[in-house]
Amino acid sequence: MRKVDSGANVCIVSSVGGTWPGTPIGLYGSCKAALDNMVKWMAQELMADGIRVTGIAPGLIKTKFSEKLWKDNDTVRPESVGTIEDMGAVVATLCSSQDGRFMNGEVY
Repeated sequence: MRKVDSGANVCIVSSVGGTWPGTPIGLYGSCKAALDNMVKWMAQELMADGIRVTGIAPGLIKTKFSEKLWKDNDTVRPESVGTIEDMGAVVATLCSSQDGRFMNGEVY
């Protein structure tokens, strides 16, 4: 990545569980919090080499992994569950050498 003239970047997938300690899956949230911290550290470490580091921390996303949380659950509003396409759009922006060129060291 250091050999690329511009546009080199890393996007780390975290979770809202990393900033919301009330989650019932505490170890999962703790690991995601570590990823959030890693984004900030790596961004500082790699900035001089022209490598950007960002992260995404989505909430509930409609995947097989999270199915037990959203499927047939009347307490979860359908419009509050994101899709992999929603996350793809965010990652595409963060990784774009044009749209995301000024984004570095943050988890969105």
